[in-house]
Amino acid sequence: MRCVGECGSYEISDTGIAHHDRKDLVSMYSYKVSQNETGTVRHQLIFANTGGTNEQGRGAEIVSYAQGYVLAFDSGASQALRVPLVYPGTTSTALESRKILGFKCDGVRRKWVQQRNKYRDMREIWTASEIGFKDPLFQVLYGRDASGRLGIVEVRAIRSIKASPTLEPSTFELPAGMGVFDFSE
Repeated sequence: MRCVGECGSYEISDTGIAHHDRKDLVSMYSYKVSQNETGTVRHQLIFANTGGTNEQGRGAEIVSYAQGYVLAFDSGASQALRVPLVYPGTTSTALESRKILGFKCDGVRRKWVQQRNKYRDMREIWTASEIGFKDPLFQVLYGRDASGRLGIVEVRAIRSIKASPTLEPSTFELPAGMGVFDFSE
């Protein structure tokens, strides 16, 4: 199978390994981020400039920091994808603290190897330490292919934080009847 065009360029071999070609492709996504009183976070897509491609699982995410997973899904889909926040075999290193949006943020660098395609991923994350907001205020993901070539850089940044009225509990739940596919290494 081969995809060329707005989605970038990749080929999947007979053994199921994805091989990506270099292509300058920049996508931007904007999300509304909400958190309930238990610390569960929802990212709801409000804008995407993906050149007309539709990427599955970008519509919404429910992040359970207490239970250590993300549920990614699209409204109207029949299944959500459950992904661990920290993969097995991840190594973590503390990073220097930073001040972001006026808050002291603790940093951590996590490295792991995605076993199926042998991608080497590294995520640097800064989370506010003095407030109850669980989502990182700033994070950068670096994805490298099996040969070590940089294939993706993803930057996520919270631009502002404000208190809001209590949201409906259903905001932090999957739509009724939606199944869950567990993605694990």
